Amino acid sequence: MGLWRLSLWFRFSTIVHISWNAMPIYKGPEHITYFRTIQAFEDELAQNKRITWLVCFYTEWNPNCVNFAPIFAELSAEYNFDTLKFGKFDIGRFPEIAQKYRISDSSLSRQLPTVILFKNGKEVERHPKVDAKGKLLKFFFSADDVRASFDLNNLYKQCVEDKMKQSKPQQQIMNSTTTTTAAINKTQ
Repeated sequence: MGLWRLSLWFRFSTIVHISWNAMPIYKGPEHITYFRTIQAFEDELAQNKRITWLVCFYTEWNPNCVNFAPIFAELSAEYNFDTLKFGKFDIGRFPEIAQKYRISDSSLSRQLPTVILFKNGKEVERHPKVDAKGKLLKFFFSADDVRASFDLNNLYKQCVEDKMKQSKPQQQIMNSTTTTTAAINKTQ
């Protein structure tokens, strides 16, 4: 009878420990859009094809996802731009999103987290990758590996340059309008 009570006490104390000492949630600076539906994400992709999205598909209960959260937030704070945005989907809560993007959310899945890069509204890169035989290729989700794999430095640079190219014609129009206005005022 004593062993039974000891095992019951152990189970109870384990449950209390887990519930009070849950995994920490990152609460630092971030520039992340949290999507709740496929429709909201697809609307965002269709709204402006010039925006490049780096999207993390995660679950709250997976240790790899919890460990990657502060890294993804750090990257979002570092690389966020008007045309380079970061998003997240909780596929544990919204499994239909996992099905659409072919991500397994099982407890034994090694696909979590999955990070996908979308350009012009289409998927162009994903990690971890799946080879031709359907086997998952290992990927270490460190800040440096994500930067290198998605070429974030060049991607950010390209977004800034594209924005500058777009703003030059507008500046020329504004400058010519200002010059014309000044000339009209001078003649009056």
